[in-house]
Amino acid sequence: MTYTPEKTSDLWIEALDTHSSRLTEIPALIDLRKAPRVQTQLPAEAVSGSDDKVLVIITNLSHSGLRLEGCRQTVAILLPNLDCAVKHTPCSVQFSLPSTTDQLAAVKVQCEVVYVRCERDHDYQVGIKFVGFDEGREALDTYLLSQGINSQNFL
Repeated sequence: MTYTPEKTSDLWIEALDTHSSRLTEIPALIDLRKAPRVQTQLPAEAVSGSDDKVLVIITNLSHSGLRLEGCRQTVAILLPNLDCAVKHTPCSVQFSLPSTTDQLAAVKVQCEVVYVRCERDHDYQVGIKFVGFDEGREALDTYLLSQGINSQNFL
């Protein structure tokens, strides 16, 4: 007996459990972030769980986290035990955002490290997830809205 797929209108329909079906793998990158990111170049101060401070650059920002960049020393300060798991290492980040007035709005957020990635030579990227705001939540929402990202979709 020969298997022939059914034809309905202009589409062929074939049962998946037949000898003529094939499994197809398609590699894909899945973005697990909760919210879209805005590319930035904001100076900031990152503070480790042991209160050591380091100056960094925030290179992207969202309602749920940010990415900062720095040198090997940045990683050593934020993650003194880099050989151990880096996920969920606590830290805080302080930075300023432009506001609707001509003044800057301060943001201070409690965070957890999500990843560390070594880029060119000794440049590192550190992925940060927000866990709580000490100040500046409204300033962040306003800034991201001015960049085209609405907070209602991601909280």
